[in-house]
Amino acid sequence: MENIHVAPGDLLKGVEIEADVIVANILADILIHLTDDAYRLVKDEGYLIMSGIIRDKWDMVRESAEVSWIFFLETHIIQGSGTPVSSKN
Repeated sequence: MENIHVAPGDLLKGVEIEADVIVANILADILIHLTDDAYRLVKDEGYLIMSGIIRDKWDMVRESAEVSWIFFLETHIIQGSGTPVSSKN
């Protein structure tokens, strides 16, 4: 697939290319450090999907996202872990 790019890095630091969708499946304690950059990089009407958030960390991730103007559109809970889907607009 020519339209997918994967590279090592430090979360989204140094990334300048906007994306229609950003997916992050990492620990909640790390997710909270990528919300500002995710908002900057998600195209208008694009999506941010964060997965694997355990119930005890849910409020921490939601609050971090809201500070960055990211609001959850829907949430999927599977076996105690949450996956919020957010849209920039």
